[in-house]
Amino acid sequence: MHVIDGADRTTGLEQASTDVLAAAYQEALALGLSREFILLLEKELLRRASERRGS
Repeated sequence: MHVIDGADRTTGLEQASTDVLAAAYQEALALGLSREFILLLEKELLRRASERRGS
């Protein structure tokens, strides 16, 4: 039971972290921040999406 609860919390934290990252990406685009910064955010979002598909 505790293992499942811990996994749910971890998944929730990962989702929240990804949501914040996605919001930062949208904000960076809206503000016209540097292309390098936007590409770093994009790369991390794609990595997380790929990780989810693999799990």
